[in-house]
Amino acid sequence: MEVYSSLLWQMGRGVELAFLAREMVDLAPGSGEAWIVLGNLFSVRKGGERALGCFRRAVELSCKGNREGLWYTLCGHESLDEDLPNAIRYFEKALKVDGGRHYNAWYGLGTCYLRMGKVRMAEYHFRRAVEVNVGSAVLLGCVGLAVERRKGEGAVGEALGWFERAVRVSEGRNALVRFREPRFM
Repeated sequence: MEVYSSLLWQMGRGVELAFLAREMVDLAPGSGEAWIVLGNLFSVRKGGERALGCFRRAVELSCKGNREGLWYTLCGHESLDEDLPNAIRYFEKALKVDGGRHYNAWYGLGTCYLRMGKVRMAEYHFRRAVEVNVGSAVLLGCVGLAVERRKGEGAVGEALGWFERAVRVSEGRNALVRFREPRFM
């Protein structure tokens, strides 16, 4: 259900999330999954502090379960706008508990470092995300963006290569990478 709630969050479907949250809290109030659904509801409603509290509660309830990395990652994403150092800590915890296999945590770290102006660190983390999820046009585009911002000798050509790869992977459906690629032509 927490995956379904994340999909509803992605689509901005607050009404459906509210219904799902009510059902989950009624059915399993002490489960981490219920708290994730509730956190996604608060997040879609721009209640960052409350969402973060729900995600933290899910981690507490997980008892080192198999979803702990995902839940730490959600804490990190919820912290991105307000507290970059805490977001970094959450993403690092996510990678630690799942052995570095969670591409979304790598992506989150890349985003943090890009916002901090640490372009090479951002590029490193985006590249690690791509190693885990090679078929993601978004991640390929993020590497291209970091390379583009790095500047320096050969950066433009290398960035173009990443954007072209992202366009191929998405079969031209990803608007972000289609928009960025022509800037180099």
